[in-house]
Amino acid sequence: MNNNLDTLYILQTSELSVSYGKTKVLKDISIDIYQNKITSLIGCSGSGKTTFLRSINRIDDNITTVSGKIYFAGLEINNPKINVYELRKNVGMVFQQPNVFAKSIYENIAYALRYHGMSDKDEVYETVEKSLKQTSLWDEVKNNLAKCALELSGGQQQRLCISRAIALKPKLLLLDEPTSALDP
Repeated sequence: MNNNLDTLYILQTSELSVSYGKTKVLKDISIDIYQNKITSLIGCSGSGKTTFLRSINRIDDNITTVSGKIYFAGLEINNPKINVYELRKNVGMVFQQPNVFAKSIYENIAYALRYHGMSDKDEVYETVEKSLKQTSLWDEVKNNLAKCALELSGGQQQRLCISRAIALKPKLLLLDEPTSALDP
């Protein structure tokens, strides 16, 4: 994937429409999202916010029909030649409900790092530690990194998912109500 982030926008959509079968959920959405800025989508429940985010990350490729254009860092992401795994490394996503892997706390983060080429064990450990510290989870789990992530509380699982997303240092982070399971 081209990492050309010299553009003013990190994300642009042009006449984006998304349908689930015959039901059109989004119609002709054109939006420019600036890099290095926080952008919020606000709307009623069922208005298509999650569908919009999922279309950017291409999570629903097999169940939706997408028309229009989505550009990430200047690349048209619905091009069939785009490597979706590389896209998802650069476009991280955290869902409203935590989706931890049935693996250890450590492996929930380390797996993706190794998959994307980080092979030095010390570097992997340091990245896991740093991402857990960034979500204020480190002090709670540092002595139990081998513990299954499914044994964590709901809020801890959500912070683990955020840690996993930020560990890869994505260029764009999509957050779909990520704090709904967290205490203030």
